[in-house]
Amino acid sequence: MNVVDQFLEAAANIVKRLIKLEEEREEFILAISSPSAVDPSRDYVQGGAAHDMADDVARLEDNTQRIKALKYDLLVMQGYVKRIDNNHYRYLLYTHGMYGVPLLTISNTIKTPYTTLRRDYAAAKEALCKALVDWRP
Repeated sequence: MNVVDQFLEAAANIVKRLIKLEEEREEFILAISSPSAVDPSRDYVQGGAAHDMADDVARLEDNTQRIKALKYDLLVMQGYVKRIDNNHYRYLLYTHGMYGVPLLTISNTIKTPYTTLRRDYAAAKEALCKALVDWRP
């Protein structure tokens, strides 16, 4: 696996983790903002400790900090892709390489033959290889 493939795989993993964390955050916000989250009659569970809203807020803050860190990492990786002068290559690297959209879907969306996109994606990876001179996994 060459450097470009490692870079794109790392970026795709960041995107997947970011999506997962944002979904968890939304679910958590809905859970703590529901009326049952602050219901005083449900304070104690048999054999357990009292439910504290501060723990929920701390978990939410931790989740938010992890999202911010991943967004920063993703912005840094997008900066490497922005070094490429060709907009078409950048588009292919973002959509297919980082966000995992299949080339066939991209082909149908932008009305370009699939074989042309495969060739362009290979050329985009070559251009990215030149831009990744100082990137380390």
